Amino acid sequence: MKIQKVELKEVEVVEVDGEFEKRFINTKVHPAFLTNFFDDVDGKPVQISEDGNVHVVY
Repeated sequence: MKIQKVELKEVEVVEVDGEFEKRFINTKVHPAFLTNFFDDVDGKPVQISEDGNVHVVY
C-alpha cells in the first residue's frame, strides 16, 4: 500500500491595498494511508473515489 501525504494548513485573511486575500500559514505535511479500520463516519457510509479522496455519503 502506497503511503500518501496530507498537507495541513492554517488560513489567515489579510488586507492588502484595500483588498482581502487568503494566506496559508503553518503548513505541515504528515504521512497518511487508508486502512479498513473504519467504514463509516457517524453511522454514514464512506466511499473512496478513484482519485483517492474519501467521501462521506449523506
